[in-house]
Amino acid sequence: MNPNPQKLNAQIIFVNCSNSYDRKLVNCIRQQIEKDTWLVTSDWALGNLIAPAFPNMVRWNQQYTGDEVISVEPILNSLWS
Repeated sequence: MNPNPQKLNAQIIFVNCSNSYDRKLVNCIRQQIEKDTWLVTSDWALGNLIAPAFPNMVRWNQQYTGDEVISVEPILNSLWS
């Protein structure tokens, strides 16, 4: 894949589970979200895509969970607060 922010024209981006994401893709997605695109991700994307794309906005607390649903809280004064 050759991520190109100019060619990615979506209102919503869905990201599935992965233990790593291409850095160019992370930057492309960040740019799109900053332009008012919605992002829907799996739980794995929190630490592997969202935190690298938006440092100091959300971060993994180093705790693991089972198969339960958890909440995500934005850091105050961030894009999502």
